[in-house]
Amino acid sequence: MSDELIRAGEKTWYTGGTSKTGFYLTDKRRVVIIDTGLGDPSGEGISEILTARGWTPEAIFNTHSHADHIAGNAALQKKYGCPAYAMPVSAFFIRETRMNATAIFGGLPTPEMEHPFFLAAPSDCRVLTDSVMPHGMSFFSLPGHSYDMAGFACDDGTVFLSDALAEEKSLEVNPIAYMFDPGETFETLRNLAESRLPVTGAPLPGVRFVSSHCETRDRDGVAELAMMNIEHQKGVIELLKDLCREPVEQDELVQRVFDHYGLRLTMNRFMLANGSVRNCMSWLHRRGEAKIDLSGNTFKWAVR
Repeated sequence: MSDELIRAGEKTWYTGGTSKTGFYLTDKRRVVIIDTGLGDPSGEGISEILTARGWTPEAIFNTHSHADHIAGNAALQKKYGCPAYAMPVSAFFIRETRMNATAIFGGLPTPEMEHPFFLAAPSDCRVLTDSVMPHGMSFFSLPGHSYDMAGFACDDGTVFLSDALAEEKSLEVNPIAYMFDPGETFETLRNLAESRLPVTGAPLPGVRFVSSHCETRDRDGVAELAMMNIEHQKGVIELLKDLCREPVEQDELVQRVFDHYGLRLTMNRFMLANGSVRNCMSWLHRRGEAKIDLSGNTFKWAVR
């Protein structure tokens, strides 16, 4: 993580770098932390920020359980004794972090997945409820990217959107962005494009929006980026349908996707793209737009 600390609002800050950590000041010296970054150094970096500012953490709020959002939990809890909270499935996965790699791989993770990119240290994590939120903060659901993902709204106008959005330049490098549920992803993006909260449809609160891997934007900027994400993901879905006009096995389908985008296969890219392609095809199957072909004793996807 970057040690750069950027002020967002009267009570909020966030770190620079590619996986942001947020801070909400609950009083003059106490803060809650929103996500704790990637890799072992993240906890140390956050601790240095806390010391430099004279802040004491009273809680960690994790947006979801992916390793680049929870890696500093264990070290911070050991040093400060602060509780961590997340949505129900995410809370379980944060306690049992091997489940993150298991879910992405679809079974027993390979040794290569026992890597900070996929596997953070386990930490104690409780279920996020309204009763544990400090005065001036609220949480809301951002389904699609993960099993369950939360965003956080602060009373100084800052809203943390986690991984709900991706930058155009990021999608150019990794066009197959990870989606657990494409249908929920589209629904979340459509709501953000219309300045509404997902699930409830309530007006989107706040005036500035901090995403984990994006530049901070205003409401119009969020709407514009959400529309770009929708069009990109629609293009991915159409590509998969085009590649499955004849039955194709999962591994070959992933290969065709990589060839189409001119990507070089790496372990990290394969694990994420394989999971996302499989999830997209499963979603199309549920919608009646794809089917499973078991002819020749092989598992193949095909569009209807």
